[in-house]
Amino acid sequence: MTAKSSGKHEERSRAPDDFVYLDNREIYEAVVVNGIARAKQSLDIATANVKAMHVESGRGFISIVELLDQLCRKDVRVRLLHAARPSGPFREALRTSRLLDRPTFEIKRCVRVHFKAVVIDGRDLYLGSANLSGAGIGAKGEHRRNFEIGFLTDDAYLRDRVLDLFDGIWSGMHCAKCGRRRECIRAEIAAKSDR
Repeated sequence: MTAKSSGKHEERSRAPDDFVYLDNREIYEAVVVNGIARAKQSLDIATANVKAMHVESGRGFISIVELLDQLCRKDVRVRLLHAARPSGPFREALRTSRLLDRPTFEIKRCVRVHFKAVVIDGRDLYLGSANLSGAGIGAKGEHRRNFEIGFLTDDAYLRDRVLDLFDGIWSGMHCAKCGRRRECIRAEIAAKSDR
C-alpha cells in the first residue's frame, strides 16, 4: 500500500520495520514509564481528554502533573494539546502545582483535536487510541483500564507528519476558517476561570 503524500512529505511505499505494536498496559510501560518519564528535551502530547492519572515512581505513585513539573524543572519543553475540558482532579492538581509557572510548559485547547499522539524528544512517536487518562495511557489495573491499541516508532516520515499537524493546530493555522471557533472562544474563557 502506498501512502498518499500531501506534497510536503516523501511518499512511503512500505511500512517501516521499526513499528512496535502496543496494547493496554504495554502502552503505559512503553510510552509513559520508558518514554514520557525519561524525556530529556521535549514532549509534545495530543489528546482528546485530559484526566488526572498517576505514574509509578520510586516512592509509589505521583500525578501526571507532578511528573510533568519534574520534567519542566529539568528544562524539558512540554506542550499539551487537548480538546475537552480537563477533569476536575487534573485542574485541581494543576492549580496547586507550579507547572503553569514553568516557562517550558504550555497547554492549549482545540475542541477539534481527537488524535492521540506523544512525541518524545523529537524522535519517538506514539500514535494510538489512548487518551491522557488513567484508563487510557495511565497505570490503571488490568481489569479497570480501557482496551487501547497503538504503536511506537522512530520513523521520521510519520513523526514529521504528526508534528506538522500538531504545530499547525498549535499555531492557530486552522482557526480562521474553523466552523467551531465559537466553541474555542467559550473554552478559552472557561480555561481562564479554571486558573
